[in-house]
Amino acid sequence: MSFARMTRGIRKFLQFRYFRYLLLERVLRSAGDLVPKSAMFFGRKFFFGEFHWSTSIGPSCEFRQLKNIYLARNVMINLGAVIHAPDVARAVRIGERSQINPYTVIYGTVSIGKDVMIAPHVMIAGGGHAHQRIDIPMIAQGSDFKGGIVIADDVWIGANSVIVDGVSLGTGVIVAAGAVVTKSVEAYAIVGGVPAMVIGHRGDGKDITSRFHVPDAAVAQDGEQA
Repeated sequence: MSFARMTRGIRKFLQFRYFRYLLLERVLRSAGDLVPKSAMFFGRKFFFGEFHWSTSIGPSCEFRQLKNIYLARNVMINLGAVIHAPDVARAVRIGERSQINPYTVIYGTVSIGKDVMIAPHVMIAGGGHAHQRIDIPMIAQGSDFKGGIVIADDVWIGANSVIVDGVSLGTGVIVAAGAVVTKSVEAYAIVGGVPAMVIGHRGDGKDITSRFHVPDAAVAQDGEQA
């Protein structure tokens, strides 16, 4: 391979926005304290649709279509999170002070409000696969888009939950760990289960944790039988 051809190949590789971002991240992280925080900030600000000085991204995160990802002030994206935005302007928006915890995956068109807490290993899928036809494989049927996902302010999503396309979570909603949310949820409701159902409301004075509590007598009896 000639030097000129190799140079053209390298130039073509670097034309991809995401790979340029990965290269920048690798260089800056490898340099560690030798590179000022300002260099990391301006590098990211160049690639993302919106990025602020106070925005935090942990190691091993993965992004696609960075120009369509908008991260507001004090957003925290932790270890191993994945955000794959479609080629749609402002496809993924995350509001101020929201937290995306380790290994959460966000696909498709997703709007997340302010002060949202998303626990580890959550799947937020703002899109899906068409599957109506049976004469061709589902992988060849394209996408089935139902409008994306909207998560309002002050929402708490528990670990290992799944939020599917077309769902809106109202202000103050709590999603219990392991829930699969297939329908929109009204403000301040607490949902859990597969599929998720309303199991309580915030502010009603009831402690919903009692619904999952095993009485001491039952524990003792189980222990005796064992």
